[in-house]
Amino acid sequence: MKKIVLLLEFSLIFIVLPLALYLLRQNLTHLVIPLLLAGFIGCMVYLVRNKYMSRDIFFRLKKFIPVLKIIIIRLLAGGTLLLLWQYFAGKDFLFYLPRHKPRLWLLIMFFYPLFSVIPQEVIYRVFIRQRYRIFFSHPAVYVLVSGAAFGLVHIFFGNLTAPLLSFAGGIIFAMTYLKTGSVLQSSLEHALWGDLIFTIGLGHYFYSG
Repeated sequence: MKKIVLLLEFSLIFIVLPLALYLLRQNLTHLVIPLLLAGFIGCMVYLVRNKYMSRDIFFRLKKFIPVLKIIIIRLLAGGTLLLLWQYFAGKDFLFYLPRHKPRLWLLIMFFYPLFSVIPQEVIYRVFIRQRYRIFFSHPAVYVLVSGAAFGLVHIFFGNLTAPLLSFAGGIIFAMTYLKTGSVLQSSLEHALWGDLIFTIGLGHYFYSG
């Protein structure tokens, strides 16, 4: 019975809700961050009260240097591919924000990790793993579920690129969180990828207005 209840709960939160937000997105364009923060607060309340969760996951530095090397290698390889994609898909958007709106770009570089990355990592990495751990008999299942849920919520932006890139990113960030058990380290990787995307010109796929 517990499994059924949790499965229904997961479906409502991570499947039905994103689909509903997509359908209502025209009326919610300026509420993305408030909605995200509301979800973040709800998940944090649950996690803080969860006796099975170690409190040091938020700042743990386990295997930091080896993991950082992997993060940098992935970022360089993936970043090169994204840069080439943007170059051939639309040169006009290449480095658009740094070239044309440097102040906005700097604000995004600073505030995006704080108000978007950390809440998303708590919801889609920590909360999902803690709340629905009964379904994750194998680590690969958790990684796929985390990535899929993370990708699906990005349909809100009304294009195919955002959920596809987010699914790939969600897989990577879940692997990092699984390896380190650290929100700090998965958030660092998420922030680097996000800032890269906004810098090279792919940020318009993740912009709601």
